Amino acid sequence: GDVTLERDAKGETNLQRAIAPFPAAAKSAGGAGAGRAAEPAKLPAGYTAKLELAGLNVRYREVDSAGKVSNEAAISGLKGEVVANTGGAGAGVAMAQADVEGQVDAGGQKGALNIKLKIDGRADANGVLQPAQAKINADIQADKLPVGLIDALANQSGLLLGALGETLAVDLKADTQG
Repeated sequence: GDVTLERDAKGETNLQRAIAPFPAAAKSAGGAGAGRAAEPAKLPAGYTAKLELAGLNVRYREVDSAGKVSNEAAISGLKGEVVANTGGAGAGVAMAQADVEGQVDAGGQKGALNIKLKIDGRADANGVLQPAQAKINADIQADKLPVGLIDALANQSGLLLGALGETLAVDLKADTQG
């Protein structure tokens, strides 16, 4: 499939507009939930989600108020899978992993992208998320990675693009605990 991320002249992307929350209905002062602390997020035990990618193409571009397109970049032919598992969330076990590869194209410069990522132990014995306890193993390699695309996904309004330039080479291997 194909996905296009487009940043308009106001600096807003079509993704931001698509996932923006609808204005909340006004709540009365004594309504449900008033005065209560928010419950911590809990993972339900026994769930697995798997997203298989086969030929996904992600295109990024900026369009000014006159409709002129600039800073085009793409990641194409994405293939691989992303898996999340809460199999034993109640026992402190939760995992997410990704193994994805594709080709990048920014300004006519082509390169490769490979991502292997695993995150373990994100929940305590009650299934409550504990990001500080997570163990992360990452192996990310890319040449000519389009910074505009990263900037758009991270909602940085051009900050990363201005600081890093149009493309970025990455060779990152990391193993962390907490």
